[in-house]
Amino acid sequence: MIHDPAHHLLQLLSKYADDFYPVVPYAPDTHRALPVNMHDIEGLTQAVVNDTDAFCGVMDAYRLKQQADYLYGGYRENREIYQRSALFGSGANSRTYHLGIDVWCAAGTPVFTPIGGTIHGVGVNEGYGNYGGTLIMKYQLETTVFYVLYGHLSTDILNDKQPGFFLARGEQLSVIGRPEENGHWPPHLQIQLIADIAHYTSDYPGVCSIHELKTYTAICPNPQILLPFGNTTSK
Repeated sequence: MIHDPAHHLLQLLSKYADDFYPVVPYAPDTHRALPVNMHDIEGLTQAVVNDTDAFCGVMDAYRLKQQADYLYGGYRENREIYQRSALFGSGANSRTYHLGIDVWCAAGTPVFTPIGGTIHGVGVNEGYGNYGGTLIMKYQLETTVFYVLYGHLSTDILNDKQPGFFLARGEQLSVIGRPEENGHWPPHLQIQLIADIAHYTSDYPGVCSIHELKTYTAICPNPQILLPFGNTTSK
C-alpha cells in the first residue's frame, strides 16, 4: 500500500514530464502564459462574479491587458467566487478551496491528452456553477493507475467520446466550452489530478471545505506538472 499517494504520483509524473504532450496549444516563443491568483484581479467583485457576462468581461480584459494567451493557477486557493452558486453550500461547511488548476483562455481552445489513456467517464454536469462538459481520463504509468479530470469543456464531447475509448498521446479531448455549456463560467479548463477516483465516473469534487482540505489534497496533488507552462521542467 502507498501511504502517500499524492507524493508518489507527483514523483512518478516527474519522471515522464518531458514527454507530455501540451494539454493546450503552447510554444514558449509564440504564447504567453501568466500565473494568476483570483484575489489579484482588479474589479472582480462579488457583484461582477454573480453576473456571468460581467465576469467574462473582467477576465477577458485582464488577460488582454497582460497580453497573455493563458492565465493559470488556483490549486488550493480559497476563493470567494464560489459564493455565486448554491452548489458550493454556505456557512462553516461551504466549499471554497479549489482542488485543481484553472487555465483561463478563449472558448474553442483545443484540449489534448498528455499521454495515452482510456476514457473513464464523460458527461455534462449541468447547473449554475457546475462543470458543464466533463471528461475524466484513466491513465497508467508503470504500475500506478491515476485519473485526470478535464472540466468546463464543450458539450460536443457527448457526440464522439464514450467510456472505454482509448485516446493516444496528443489526441484531442475536446475544446474549452462557452459559458452556456460550461456551467456559466468565463471560458477555462479545470484540470485536476486524482489518485483514487472511488465511485465517481463523470464527476468528482473540484472544490472542498476547509474541513475536507487535508483529505482531498492527499488524493488530488497539484496538477501543475501536466501543464506545458509554469514548470521548471522543460517541455
